[in-house]
Amino acid sequence: MATQFSIQDGRKWKAPFYSMWAGQKLSILGSLLVSFGLVWYLTEQYQSATVLATASMAGLLPRVLFAPFLGPFIDRWNRKKTMIVADVAVALFTLTLSLLFYFGVVEIWHIYLVMFLRSTFGGIHNLASSSSTALMVPKERLTNISGLDQSFSGGMNIASGPLGAMLLGLIDVQGLLWMDVFTAIVAVSILVFVEVPNPDQSKNNADEDSPIQGYFADLKLGFRYMLSWKGLVILTSGSVILNFLINPGFSLLPLMITERFHKGALELGLLEAIFGLGVLVSGLVMGAWGGFKKKMLTVSLGIFLMGVGLILFGFAPEGMISMAYMGAGLMGLSIVLANAPINGSMQENVHPEMQGRVNALTSSLCSLGTPIGLIIAGPVSDKIGISTWFLISGIIFIAMAPIYIFNKEVNKLDEGHPLSGRLEEEFGLGGKANPVAAD
Repeated sequence: MATQFSIQDGRKWKAPFYSMWAGQKLSILGSLLVSFGLVWYLTEQYQSATVLATASMAGLLPRVLFAPFLGPFIDRWNRKKTMIVADVAVALFTLTLSLLFYFGVVEIWHIYLVMFLRSTFGGIHNLASSSSTALMVPKERLTNISGLDQSFSGGMNIASGPLGAMLLGLIDVQGLLWMDVFTAIVAVSILVFVEVPNPDQSKNNADEDSPIQGYFADLKLGFRYMLSWKGLVILTSGSVILNFLINPGFSLLPLMITERFHKGALELGLLEAIFGLGVLVSGLVMGAWGGFKKKMLTVSLGIFLMGVGLILFGFAPEGMISMAYMGAGLMGLSIVLANAPINGSMQENVHPEMQGRVNALTSSLCSLGTPIGLIIAGPVSDKIGISTWFLISGIIFIAMAPIYIFNKEVNKLDEGHPLSGRLEEEFGLGGKANPVAAD
């Protein structure tokens, strides 16, 4: 079993963590190429904001519908095996869609279904991976790793947009799907040889009469742990609102590229690359710097700059895509500032035995705003224009930024759970677990 540890413990952590991390990043690159190809295929075929919004819904609904109920499993299951099974499942779904394209029988509902299934198992993988990070990286380096992680995500965005556009002209959507299968195989092959720790499960409701009762007891405990943490509840509520605004807008970007700027896949790829460059630069800075000592000041700055970037999108005149490029770069710079401190704080301060449940709950609740926004944004943008959605969103982002500086409960997040002195009494959680044992 495993617990969080410090640099001072002298534990060797870099080789296993970075091996797993590198493999997963390669797999994510394959997934980004698939997403780019499918979105552009739907854009060319249907030219509809509603179609793109529905595709985004198919990819996001699993996070809302299933994620809250996955947490207890993530905290109980062997995390290494969970990641392997999830990766293999995603590859099989992708392979199936590729065959449908090959035989010329693919229909739009096939694409929606595969997006839904890929998102479901991808979400399982991400929860297991994120929960494992807190046990594989020293607590002093969690924020730095979060920033570095996002910088490499930015690097992949730089590559995936132009690369996806170029490959579409050479090997079409079917070829991109095969590349995703290949990268998944590589990621799984690396993961097989990596030691991935699991949390102490000895207190996971062992006194329950059945596994089902134990599961629901764990689920209830996860909700109670989160809801008794007021700062975390406020932070999550704010994320619901922000996701309600930002994610639908970016889901409709391909249509904005074609309708407002009169451009094609290459320009969409370039815009994504500029966004990725912003993420890369900001992530490297956060990886080295770690942000302001007061973490919520960094978060607030990121949200403010995101608002400015959204306004640049909204104000971009017809045909002037250069202004959208500026907004994309600023958005990339700001998103790491907003996310990295929160991710690091969560991994550091949420108890290891609760990581799966809390990650699942917060991920699900934060994502809740996105499908609601998509239901509204698709039809609304068809009537008033996507640029108006961006403009309104930017104004609200800027208005919300001060909350993260001045709200006392949010700023106490780094102090840990308000009941941290009574975790054993309130939640049956031990103060410290046993040394690492992977499988």
